[in-house]
Amino acid sequence: MQRPVGSGVVDDAAAVLALAALGASGCSPVLAAKQPSRKDVDLLRPGIPRNMVLAELGQPVATETKNGKRVEVFSFVRTK
Repeated sequence: MQRPVGSGVVDDAAAVLALAALGASGCSPVLAAKQPSRKDVDLLRPGIPRNMVLAELGQPVATETKNGKRVEVFSFVRTK
């Protein structure tokens, strides 16, 4: 049985569009899974034990001494 002339082009185009749509929607879950975990910024206040801050934020990116006190700098991405 023969197909009408030109019908294969439409089928091929529909298949390409369907694959493109699946590929584009497949990126969102992957990107969402790769986002950093949410950080508890309420721990960033005086009196919070250092070990709790380290457990939440990880190791500081820099440590300095200012006016005789240790100052630690942390870096993180804050997500919505």
